[in-house]
Parts: sequence; structure tokens; C-alpha cells
Amino acid sequence: MKSILMLLLLVAGADKPAAPRDPVTVITLAQRRSVQLPGSQLMVNLGDISAGQMLLHITYPTGRDLVSARVVRAGDVVPYEVSGRAQQLSVVRLVNLLVGEDYAVMVHSPRALTEPLKIEVLLQGLRGANLPLQRGGKETTAAEVERGWREQWKKSGDTVKTVEGFIDLVMPKSAPESERLTLLDATGKDAPLRELLLRQAASFFARPPASPRR
Repeated sequence: MKSILMLLLLVAGADKPAAPRDPVTVITLAQRRSVQLPGSQLMVNLGDISAGQMLLHITYPTGRDLVSARVVRAGDVVPYEVSGRAQQLSVVRLVNLLVGEDYAVMVHSPRALTEPLKIEVLLQGLRGANLPLQRGGKETTAAEVERGWREQWKKSGDTVKTVEGFIDLVMPKSAPESERLTLLDATGKDAPLRELLLRQAASFFARPPASPRR
């Protein structure tokens, strides 16, 4: 009788996993694959990546949807709520490869973010996306840029109050040409990294729509 009761409790709790605990986590996942969200039993499931978009849905361990399948693009945010905690997946980059598996780079984080955590989302997203970057026309790596930005942030003390202030710190509008960071877009043209991060900040940290909850 006791074993039957324990089994019933386990089955009843299968749709109520604990919310992920890690504040900010980068998730890199190939198309048509699934992975467990950090610190929880929830699964994020991807469809095909094509024409700059993909299908994404979040499921319980039982396979029941928490977030129904939806089309997402880079810059989109998928909010949800579980165990009374508001969470989100921010889609940083969708990559189509001529050879190999296409993949997505996402950042998982709480929905209510302090300004330092917003900065952390951008930093981890930059490193995880591994964007093709140039500084003053010379190639550099996302990891190298991230390290330099973290040092600047640390040296700035508490003078940086917002994520926009952080972007102004590490990429001021008045930066000389030799220090300007650009990335190669899908057409092979240079695009300013500053504008990309400002768009990401506006998208990722905007007031969210109502989150699916259980």
C-alpha cells in the first residue's frame, strides 16, 4: 500500500518540476533536438532551422506542453512560468551551415532581471553565439571581446547603472575607427555590434506578454 501511494505521488508531481535555479545559462542546441532546461525536468524542443526561424516548444517530463510550439527568430523571447517562478528563453542566434547540423544559441534566465543580470545575459549570449567579429577591420573572437568587456565592467565599479550604460562603456559612439567592433552578417557585410546589442537589450528585456503557467 505504501509503495502504491509513493508511486501515485511521483506521477502526480511529474508535471510540476522545480524551476531552473541557474540565473543565466547559455544553451546551444542542434535543430530537431531536445535538451533538459538547467536545474529542472522541463525540456526545450527544437524543430528545423530554416530561413532565419525555427519551431520551439517546452514540455513537461510527461511530454505535455507547457509552452506550445511557436515560430521564433533571433531576438525573440519565450516567457513561461513554473513553480511560481517566471523564466524566459532568449533566442540569440540561429545558424544555418553548409556542412554540419544547423543550431540555435539561446540564453535561459529569470524573467525579472536586475541590471547586472541583464548585462550577464548579453555577455553570455555574445560568447555562446561565437559571432564572427572584427575590431578595426581585424578578426577577433567573441571570447576575447567578452574578457575585455568584463575587465572594463569590473574597473568601472558601480558607475554602470543600466545595460544601456554598459553598452556605452564598452562601445562608446566616439570610439576611434581602430577600436570599433563589427560583425559579418549573413551577406558578408559589416554590421555594427553596438546596434545589435542595443536591439537585443530592447527585445530581451522588454515588458513580457503573459507567460504560460502551470
